[in-house]
Amino acid sequence: MRFLPAAAALCAALTLAGCSSSTSGEPSGSALPSLSSGSPTTSVPPPSSSIPTTTTSTSPPATSTSAAPGALAPTLLTAAEVGPGFRATPASANSDPLPCTPHRPPLEQQVPSSDKAKVLFGNRAGTLALQENVLAYSDPATAAKALATAKVGLSCPTATSNGAKLQITGPVDVHSQLTAKVTTALAWVVKSPKFQGSIIVIRIGEKLVTLQFAATSKRVASSVDGRQITETAVAKVINGA
Repeated sequence: MRFLPAAAALCAALTLAGCSSSTSGEPSGSALPSLSSGSPTTSVPPPSSSIPTTTTSTSPPATSTSAAPGALAPTLLTAAEVGPGFRATPASANSDPLPCTPHRPPLEQQVPSSDKAKVLFGNRAGTLALQENVLAYSDPATAAKALATAKVGLSCPTATSNGAKLQITGPVDVHSQLTAKVTTALAWVVKSPKFQGSIIVIRIGEKLVTLQFAATSKRVASSVDGRQITETAVAKVINGA
């Protein structure tokens, strides 16, 4: 995964879950993200690109690649759905190896998707970021393989990504915390000296939805409703819009 700079830099060293974390790095409370207010003093790295990405577009930031261009783009979150003060920013098209399997190819190369779309959001202060990826595969079995590959690539207590030292906790099974019926939902908590974040990976049949949250502090992270954001993202993919 790669973490983007300033607004993008915020999510950069982040994971796939959407969990709150305590100062010890262990999940605290709900494993689903719960992003509140604060006045952080540093800016965080953006979401990592080791989770499958798509081509970069500066306008609009949400991008999609498929036989039917834009097929998945309408299912992506909008800035209004993330919260006040957020805006979409260009998302990196680069894709890095997963942090726990740095010598293997990026996930997209190991298990190619048939369609994908991505968007990155940041707040004005550059202290909170969210990256969403929606990936479609040829069938549910291939999507399950991609999820299993991502799980291996995130299952280690410590790792280094783009020079940042990470502490990784998880995965935690969070599918029962979602209102919508999904096939699988796993969450990880990720921390570094400069930021904390979470990664949620959700499989809905032949599709994967990944959400990466990153904030400069737990207080900053609590400024947004991570659970509602996750529910909205899942509902849009299920409804196809």
